[in-house]
Amino acid sequence: MEQGPSAAEIRPGSMVLCDIDRPMRFAHDADFLSIAFIMSGTDVAARSPFAAGEPRMLGADRGLGRIVRQLTTTLHEEREQLSERTFDIACDRLLDLMCLAAEGGTDTAPAGQRATVEAAIRRHVRQHACEPDLDVIAIARALGWSVHYVQQVLRESGTTARDLIRRERLHLARARLAGGSWAAHSIAQIAYSCGFASHASFATAFRSEFGMTPSAARRGTV
Repeated sequence: MEQGPSAAEIRPGSMVLCDIDRPMRFAHDADFLSIAFIMSGTDVAARSPFAAGEPRMLGADRGLGRIVRQLTTTLHEEREQLSERTFDIACDRLLDLMCLAAEGGTDTAPAGQRATVEAAIRRHVRQHACEPDLDVIAIARALGWSVHYVQQVLRESGTTARDLIRRERLHLARARLAGGSWAAHSIAQIAYSCGFASHASFATAFRSEFGMTPSAARRGTV
């Protein structure tokens, strides 16, 4: 396989990761047999700029590479037995593993990408905090990353999607409690407007976060 200045010989027990949108030369014997896993270049780059770079060989006879090969083969064999949603989820997990294998099997998000990804997650949560169904799955789907990747980035920043969403909602609620434009709304209405399922759970979380009750925050007292 040749692409640009890069060339590699694919042998049994090996894989190659390459960009099919660029011209390439692929020569093989008549009895050659392989499986191709075609994925979005945007999705690859979001997980790992390193993996989205030049073509690279991946060992598939042991370790993470072997898991990637086995999962690819199994998905190919069982694709008719899986629903479209299940197949897509499995492919999403496979892409995560493929990018990790391309990076040498590390178990952490690429350091150079981490800050950008974290900022995008926090921005999305801030913009959609009021949506009651906002969770890690919704975040991952909206931003085009896997749930595992979102969880990984947030874990390395010292938080979780659940805590990040809860904190953003609480700060929004506190601003609304103190704002004149929400003076005609009850505390319960403000809680629901910020994505909380009940007044009681909101009050408990608010006191835990700010050390005061919502009523005290509304009066401007501690």
